[in-house]
Order: sequence, then structure tokens, then C-alpha cells
Amino acid sequence: MREGAAAFLVTVTILALAQQPPVLGSWIDAAARSVLA
Repeated sequence: MREGAAAFLVTVTILALAQQPPVLGSWIDAAARSVLA
């Protein structure tokens, strides 16, 4: 499960760096919290 979460976070981070809309920052934070919770 940990590997899947890590891969998910890496993918989301890459997408964020590629697009960089301000909204994604808070979305990534929420997603990371839900994955790590």
C-alpha cells in the first residue's frame, strides 16, 4: 500500500509541475493528507 501511495504522490507532483495552476497546490495537500492519514 505504501508503494502505491508513493507512486500516486509522485504522479500528482509531476502533473502539478507540468500544469502549475494555483488550485492544484491545495488539492495536492488534501490528497497527500488523505493518503498519509
